[in-house]
Amino acid sequence: MYDKVAKTDAFNDGVKDLICNADERRIALMCSEKKPLECHRTLLVAHNLAHRGVVVQHILADGELEKHDEAMNRLLNLCKMLSRQEDLFPPSRDKLIAEAVAHQAKWVAFVDDRMKAKT
Repeated sequence: MYDKVAKTDAFNDGVKDLICNADERRIALMCSEKKPLECHRTLLVAHNLAHRGVVVQHILADGELEKHDEAMNRLLNLCKMLSRQEDLFPPSRDKLIAEAVAHQAKWVAFVDDRMKAKT
């Protein structure tokens, strides 16, 4: 679901603008979600930024900061994918994270019923 958004020109232009602005000032993307793993900014924007090498931290409800990589470890654990790293031919960590993000997005993403009819 989010992977389709991440492929759009509008999204990629926005991410490029965000990265350019971050070179000049500190940026915070805010959301009303209490938990980062329930927020599209984590699953879509932060995931994409981290993939591009941008350092991302999430502000938790208690004010503590969580590195994006730590959030992805929690997501892998939540989705019970950590055990797959022990397979004889384990998928790459990036592939596991992509699968976990897609899985979590099914629970988090807003889907307009009109869009369902087009897919």
